[in-house]
Amino acid sequence: MRKTLMLSAVSGVITGLFLFGQVMAADLKIGIMVPTTGSEATSGKDMENAIKLAAMEINESGGVLGMKIDTMTGDD
Repeated sequence: MRKTLMLSAVSGVITGLFLFGQVMAADLKIGIMVPTTGSEATSGKDMENAIKLAAMEINESGGVLGMKIDTMTGDD
């Protein structure tokens, strides 16, 4: 449930950027909220690595509307 909610929130932010294009930033900053401590830290690191790999591949192919993706990680 928490992952679905987080994915929905991130999707909403990205959709908002596309719909309201007045915000022109050099980079597209995306926050990654994953467990980095406790018993789920190993799974959280795997999720973080997968998201960063996807961002790297998108950046190598030109980014999103010309903007590079910059990720920031936080512990949930």
